[in-house]
Amino acid sequence: MSCFPTILTGTLLFIAVLFAPSADANDSAVEVTPTGLQFKEVRDIVMEREDLRIGKQRVDVTYVFRNTGTKELTTEVAFPIPPYEFRVDPPGGFPSFDDFSVEVNGTPVLYRKDIRALVRGQDVTGLLTARKISIKDFDGLPDTEELFTAKIGADMEKFRETGIVGGDGWPDWQVAITCHWTQTFPAGASVTIHHRYTPYVGFRAFRNEEEDDIPVLACLDREAEAWLDRTFPPGQDVFGSAVWLGYILTTANNWQRPIGEFNLTIDKAPDELVSACFDRPLKITSPGRAEIHLRNYQPTQDLQVFFLGKM
Repeated sequence: MSCFPTILTGTLLFIAVLFAPSADANDSAVEVTPTGLQFKEVRDIVMEREDLRIGKQRVDVTYVFRNTGTKELTTEVAFPIPPYEFRVDPPGGFPSFDDFSVEVNGTPVLYRKDIRALVRGQDVTGLLTARKISIKDFDGLPDTEELFTAKIGADMEKFRETGIVGGDGWPDWQVAITCHWTQTFPAGASVTIHHRYTPYVGFRAFRNEEEDDIPVLACLDREAEAWLDRTFPPGQDVFGSAVWLGYILTTANNWQRPIGEFNLTIDKAPDELVSACFDRPLKITSPGRAEIHLRNYQPTQDLQVFFLGKM
């Protein structure tokens, strides 16, 4: 397992419903197929505006789409939730994302979930479901270790070779959840789609010392590194906390490009440092907020946000 799980949220996609793995992401179009969801491009729909608000306890995103074509368009639309990995006794347990909500033009919409197990980008869902192994909660581990081992049985070595479990016998797959629903875009009209959910965040304690990789992982600039040295003087036995989450932006490129207006707001505690691995610099607009405002924006990378503070 990697030290930092990929925990992203993201842009809406069109689905040609086959499965394509991704983290929390912008909505996109998809198609539904016997093997899951597959993302597709829809060029008559433009994302006129995206307002993304990220905090450690809540993610809110609102999109305004417009059908620039002359015909009504109905397609499956998907929101990929960030893949997550097995951790022993994660705070609050593994996420269910049951509080994920969809509103279209202010009206709640029912959606379906597609749950997949991925190993290095390969879909291994069938191998697990054939053995009645629950994917999203890693079969109840660590409390069910004997039962989990018994379900795999003589195939344990095969599971290790394919990376489904690690050398220690613990799960090594990622869980990828995609929420999707059928959406109609009237010709020439705007449609507003809103999501809200509690993100699944990563956490790690760190010390400000040369061996610690937090400055690199959190994409700290010189100003942020100076804050780190002031707050956690090197050589002192002082620990800080790093909390992080991500959001997939590049799936927005499945729509007509670019995003007309992109607004990112990050909520933080006044005594925290917030850093973003992003292709534009953050602007601190208040002790509890950082922002980015862009026009005609075409994402070239996904977003990772780190919150650094005292333990």
